[in-house]
Amino acid sequence: RQTQQRARTGFNMTRLDGRWAVAEVLPGSPAEIGGVQRGWIVVARNGQKLGARNDFRAQDGEVAQWEFLDDHDRPVTLALSARPLSTKPRQDARELPGGLVYLRFDGFDGPDRRWLSEQLKAHHDAPGVVLDLRQNSGGETFSLGITIGEFFEHTVDCGTFVSRHGSRSEKNSWQLGSARYTGRVAVLVDGVTASAAEIFSAVLQDHGRATLIGRKTAGAVLASWFSVLPDGGELQLSREDYFAPKGRRLEGNGLEPDVKVARTLEDLRAGHDADLDAALRVLRGS
Repeated sequence: RQTQQRARTGFNMTRLDGRWAVAEVLPGSPAEIGGVQRGWIVVARNGQKLGARNDFRAQDGEVAQWEFLDDHDRPVTLALSARPLSTKPRQDARELPGGLVYLRFDGFDGPDRRWLSEQLKAHHDAPGVVLDLRQNSGGETFSLGITIGEFFEHTVDCGTFVSRHGSRSEKNSWQLGSARYTGRVAVLVDGVTASAAEIFSAVLQDHGRATLIGRKTAGAVLASWFSVLPDGGELQLSREDYFAPKGRRLEGNGLEPDVKVARTLEDLRAGHDADLDAALRVLRGS
């Protein structure tokens, strides 16, 4: 966790229509070098068919035989070696038609917070932004409060945290160096969106500041702390529950998007992002 590296083959999978498909291939990874393509069907690993749940913990240098079906459903077998790859949150910015801007950030930490602020300031006059949180599993509450402040001209209610002893603490956004972005906002969410990413989405939704698009979020928002153990390991323990500004408890419930979009294997294999298309329609007012 501290080095932000672990042994990986370099592709992420998603479960669609009862099958596992390659959702993302990491640049420069053994998977990309080996020719793995987004949208391929993942059939088996070392002769073992993939089930509904899988837990692969590759070791550095371990070689696994992967069986795929390519985009024409032809079988492909590749021997892919795992090696240390970065687990740092990814960031992506690009301009969209009509002056809109797409911003993806996969965590709520210092580097992501500063990157997003810079992007919003650089595109302050953009009529709308798409925030892609579909791979964002959360992060720091400090960065969360500042990031929320980027989209408001004043401090706003960010909800209530409740300790194990029952004490309640109301939190507000911070306007520290805020971009005070005033354009329209669409937030892409799904089942991977968790923790601080869910809180961020709930706050913007409750204040009518953004339209949430995609699928229900993870429902994993308990605030936790790390404690160092005698052997050098760490214990992560949840210590606070969370309620959104309008009183919704997100833990175990998740967050429902304003615009629900079904993700299909056909769309993935065709390279079609239905969530992004829906976001563009929303930002254009159609």
